[in-house]
Amino acid sequence: MAVGPWTYNGLSTVWHRLKTGLEKEALIAPGLTLKGLRHTVATTLREAGLDERRIADLLGQKTPSKARNYPRSANLADKNRETMATLEQRKREARAKIV
Repeated sequence: MAVGPWTYNGLSTVWHRLKTGLEKEALIAPGLTLKGLRHTVATTLREAGLDERRIADLLGQKTPSKARNYPRSANLADKNRETMATLEQRKREARAKIV
């Protein structure tokens, strides 16, 4: 049996049933939306270090600029510290070679 793309009503019905069940089991807070879920996934992926192209691919976006809107709230402090530590280490290594 061939399966086609979701219709709006089909997706809406399945999402509502899934969301209601998860809310009843207290696995999610009431009010979760698909857009909110997509934002959370994109933010989590950005915090994990994925670049915008990969996030766009995973979200089904055609260009990274479309995915750029989702992870703006990502906490990148830890990633930035790792990057700076890597740069400092490379700088120390380069100085050691010069001496």
